[in-house]
Amino acid sequence: MKRLFILLIVVIATNAYGQSFEEKIATLACECLKKQENIDDEVYRKCISNSMVEVTSNNPDDFSKIGTVEGIQGTFLKVDAILSKTCVLPYKKELEKKGKNESRKKKNR
Repeated sequence: MKRLFILLIVVIATNAYGQSFEEKIATLACECLKKQENIDDEVYRKCISNSMVEVTSNNPDDFSKIGTVEGIQGTFLKVDAILSKTCVLPYKKELEKKGKNESRKKKNR
């Protein structure tokens, strides 16, 4: 029973504190994006790509997860989804405000 309890604690602690492969990439990509003044598609892709390279070079076991074109594309899509939920960029807030103001102006017309 003690062993089962210890195993359960280890599993829970690992899941609670360990980041997934995609989350590691998203964290680095978000840091890269925050350093940019203007973010367009090219800069966005470059930050994600460079973050992929950094994460896989630090842990070669992760490279097997993106060893194919489909793996790279799938990882990119997952990272993109994580970034859209977790990465808060200053320009996003400004765009959201502008979008809300524009929609209010259209409603008032």
